[in-house]
Amino acid sequence: CPAKQEGPEDVPPGLAAPKAGTVAAKSRKSLRYMIYVHSKLAIFDDEYMIVGSANINERSLSGNRDSEMCVGAYQPAFTKDTCGDGEIEGDVRTFRLALWAEHCGKHMPEHLNASSDACMKAIRQLGDENLASYIVDEPVKKKSHWLSYPLEYGKEGTVTSLPNCKDFPDTGGLIIGLASRALPNSITT
Repeated sequence: CPAKQEGPEDVPPGLAAPKAGTVAAKSRKSLRYMIYVHSKLAIFDDEYMIVGSANINERSLSGNRDSEMCVGAYQPAFTKDTCGDGEIEGDVRTFRLALWAEHCGKHMPEHLNASSDACMKAIRQLGDENLASYIVDEPVKKKSHWLSYPLEYGKEGTVTSLPNCKDFPDTGGLIIGLASRALPNSITT
């Protein structure tokens, strides 16, 4: 769940104030903004990456409607087969590490072994800390864009929003949303 938090020093001097009572006014006061990702990027085991313009839907993938482009990167010398039990250390991994550093606001040694428990715990801890900072009304500048999604998961599989974050700050959209009265669950879930 990426977001951006700025400090008061980031507001350009002379920028006109938004109209009172609007989402823009709330966002200007809190200096926090959701980042809506429209990326189509996948990195597989530090071996292969693919980035393109296609959405995963009939319009993009049927082959006779939208024009799409895709690029893949693969280095035969840096695969699980060639590296054995060691880390795969090619350019795909370097790209992943740079991307993660950008989202996390820093290079983290735990990222070197992406499948480790230590990496997952470090990412979760950073996301939880950033979420706690994000949902308070005081602006706190952060370099990291990574937030944990504001949900709790029960042992029996229940999913609920956090007690202190039922909706997205400033915009008011519900975290969990509501069931559609017009569309069946098979389409919306």
